[in-house]
Amino acid sequence: MKKKLWIAGGAGAALLVIAIAASRDTKSGAGAPAPSTFEVAIPTAQEVRAMLGTYGSRVEENEKALAELKADLAATRQQLIDALKALQSDRQRDLGAIAELFQGKPETAAATGRFRIFDFGRPESATKTLHVPAGSFGEATLLSGVFAPTTGDPLPVLIRLDAALIGPQKSRVPIRGAFLVGKAVGDANSKRAIVQLDTLSVLRADGKSIEVKVNGWAIDDDGVQGVRGDYVWRADEIAALAVMAGGLSAGADAFAARETTTTVTPLGGAAGAVTGDPVRFAGYRAVGETAKKFGEMVAARLNEITPAIHVANGRRITVAFISGVTLESMEVESAKDASDPWRGLDGR
Repeated sequence: MKKKLWIAGGAGAALLVIAIAASRDTKSGAGAPAPSTFEVAIPTAQEVRAMLGTYGSRVEENEKALAELKADLAATRQQLIDALKALQSDRQRDLGAIAELFQGKPETAAATGRFRIFDFGRPESATKTLHVPAGSFGEATLLSGVFAPTTGDPLPVLIRLDAALIGPQKSRVPIRGAFLVGKAVGDANSKRAIVQLDTLSVLRADGKSIEVKVNGWAIDDDGVQGVRGDYVWRADEIAALAVMAGGLSAGADAFAARETTTTVTPLGGAAGAVTGDPVRFAGYRAVGETAKKFGEMVAARLNEITPAIHVANGRRITVAFISGVTLESMEVESAKDASDPWRGLDGR
């Protein structure tokens, strides 16, 4: 502000000196004509004040804009400093979270500048798994009966495990109560239903289910593969109907032939004519045609019948696994009595 006052005072003084000099020249040569050919415009004091006011306002506006720019730069610098501090704190927090995740205290092995090397140790397994080894077997119950067809697509069966599976070297797999879904196909030669294990379903402690594909088979109480059953083929019922339809058709044709006479022509042909009662002939022929149609229906029905092996539900069987299977996130309790590792696995 003082600088502006000095500038304004100097400019005013210079204008005042110029005005005094001009007035003296005018007074000295008042009676003589002016020899000059041009006139110099001298600003008045009012014009000088107007110019000073205009330039002063512009200077103030520029100083105001410069002050705002400085304030913006200072705010931007502070924001950058805050962002760098936040990044450093986030980095420290992330390192602490990683250390807690691996359950180890980070120890500084080497330090070079801003970088550090941490050794977290070996992490422990977060989840537990249960593996059913190949060859494991156990007692089970066939919950659903089946008519296992000897030809065509297999039919599903439902099996429940009644005890923990027996694994290699007297080990036990505690999945008692789990369900198995199998596919049954009949074998007419041995009169057995061959059951192939397809899916294992077991429930975890938290209520979530685990369903995995398995490969195994079912064994009967005699130790032979397959479940013994009864051979079923309903052809005897259909065969009786076929015999009745055939006999009725043949008898009707015979009675119809009694009402006709067959003559031989000179050229060796044969011609038949109805010589008996036409009404009876028509009735016999109608019965014969109907019996033939019925016989065709019986034959088609006979082709639909497929032999099967019937196995009732509730049968006690043994299931065995051909290949092993792993149950992810399946936690089981260890045996309570070390002297009897099987205690508690079979509901004892």
